[in-house]
Amino acid sequence: EYSGVVKSMLHALKFKGNSSLMHHINNIILAEIEKHAITCDSITCVPIEKKNNWKRGFNQSQLMAKGLAKSLHISFQNLLKINKNYKNQKELSYSHRFIAIINKYSMEKNIDLSGKSILITDDVFTTGATLNECARILKESGARTVTTISLARVRKIV
Repeated sequence: EYSGVVKSMLHALKFKGNSSLMHHINNIILAEIEKHAITCDSITCVPIEKKNNWKRGFNQSQLMAKGLAKSLHISFQNLLKINKNYKNQKELSYSHRFIAIINKYSMEKNIDLSGKSILITDDVFTTGATLNECARILKESGARTVTTISLARVRKIV
């Protein structure tokens, strides 16, 4: 659940730049991957807005994905990019998030996913709209399967 220690860890990582927490975060996620016997050919992440990447100096979901890829001896690939002129999801209601995110993402160029199994990471699962849209793009681009994993899940969205 996105509360308590987990929420504090993510805030320290995202807003205070405490990247030393990535080791602990990845251990939590690795345990879930093993528990659920998740396998994949490649790992990717949800991209973030360039301004957020510039402010923080990193994409926390990408740090997670790269750490997991290294631990699992699987390749990491930047597969998705954000298209321009999209509204921030934070300010939208639950139902509006699913509509506003359509076509927010697209594939990076010259990537063949035919028959591949992809694992996509995100730090927080809020409504599922972002991961759902990313998975749709990956499937439309030929991925055989897309599995998603997040460190935390928001309990309720109003």
